[in-house]
Amino acid sequence: MNAKQYLDSVIDLIGRCDTEKLDEAADMIAGALKNRNAIFVAGNGGSAATANHFVADFGKNVVKGNENRPRIMSLCCNMAAVTAYANDEGYENTFSRQLTNWMEAGDLLIVISASGNSPSVVEACNMAHIKGGKVIAMTGFSGGKLKEISDICLHADDTAYETVEDSHSVFCHLLVSLLKDSTL
Repeated sequence: MNAKQYLDSVIDLIGRCDTEKLDEAADMIAGALKNRNAIFVAGNGGSAATANHFVADFGKNVVKGNENRPRIMSLCCNMAAVTAYANDEGYENTFSRQLTNWMEAGDLLIVISASGNSPSVVEACNMAHIKGGKVIAMTGFSGGKLKEISDICLHADDTAYETVEDSHSVFCHLLVSLLKDSTL
């Protein structure tokens, strides 16, 4: 593969994404903002970096002066909490246990996982539903368990981590752009 082939594959993948689902996700996030619900974001590895990037962009750019500032937090950022839960209660509980402390009914969880099967994000989704929250998942490959248990699944239909993660980054930037320009 060369550079042109790689970029062509990313362009093709993005072109096949479900834009109606992306609009639905933006509407769900807008509803959470309007209702002053918290938004939590989580992922592992490269997806953790994407989650952190999304939270930074969203928290800074989806702002209307000092009104209705978003209440958004990455569950990946607090390494003390992540490693304490991983060590004491198992890595699969690192995000769900944080949600036990923070999530309330009506809040929103956004999870990012190329495989859609990462136990820590699957458990976070389960906890979000127990707490009365909604879930948006960004997946790749077959979509895994997240495709089945999320309220909205933003799926990048490919089997290469690189292109799936590129798509997730585009999804995040798209959501920030749509919500930045909204009339909340």
